[in-house]
Amino acid sequence: MPKRPLQHVIGSKAAAAVSRIWLEIDAAVDEVRNDYGEDLLVQTSLRGEVDPSRIWVQVKGRLHIDPDAFKRKSVRVPIDRAIRWAYSAETVVVVLWDVSADRGWFTYPRMQVDPIELLLSDKQSVALKFEESAIFDQAAATSIAWEARIEHSFGRYLVAMDNYSTAEKFGNKGDSQQPYRAASFALYDLLCKVQIVTDGDDILPKKFMTMLKNGYKHPWEEPLPPEDRFFYALQLIVIGHFQEVTGSGLPTALAEGTANFVANMILSGRSVLEWAQDEGLS
Repeated sequence: MPKRPLQHVIGSKAAAAVSRIWLEIDAAVDEVRNDYGEDLLVQTSLRGEVDPSRIWVQVKGRLHIDPDAFKRKSVRVPIDRAIRWAYSAETVVVVLWDVSADRGWFTYPRMQVDPIELLLSDKQSVALKFEESAIFDQAAATSIAWEARIEHSFGRYLVAMDNYSTAEKFGNKGDSQQPYRAASFALYDLLCKVQIVTDGDDILPKKFMTMLKNGYKHPWEEPLPPEDRFFYALQLIVIGHFQEVTGSGLPTALAEGTANFVANMILSGRSVLEWAQDEGLS
């Protein structure tokens, strides 16, 4: 009778445990049949809506990991695989799973890998390190899903804005409208996901607007023009809201883009002074 190696059993148990955590946050998980280094393809969702972003997961199972000897545990992966992960347009996560203790840790290869350095190296593999605090659980899976959503939106926004700039400079009249609308949709979609933009009677939440008004009235150390007070307050509130909802920060260009998008919704063609007067702030 054929025998199943222990390492295969450990690997299957580890993959099943990691899959279970993704399923607990309502993600769909498929095992990758053609093994090029990834074990799981994860499709996350938010409030019942499937995300356009995807997450690839490599699972490294171990029978037992001594917690007293952890200290940045590492696993080695082939150089070509590490480079591919670093260049991937989609999120790649490696999870180290302790089968006996039923717990694991995660890391992002792209945060550790320098593709140019590896290309110039004669090494055959590279070590990926795991911090003891980077525990892979439901909270971590949720955070990874949010980072993938934000990164996807940021990529779509940058491409659209680059196309918009090119069309404005070299295209015919009207060529810039489609990429501009694509950039706007990337921002709108992300703002809906974090519920800055809502489906209610008030497009922007009352709490958000109250914070903006308070920020506008805030006594800054140096006197600022109304426009600066408005946009500084708005950008800080947007960044703070994203941090509270997602646990993740925003790239500078995306923070500026979302703040400008929200500003256009609030002002509706008015000047900041006109808005302030309408709101009884001046």
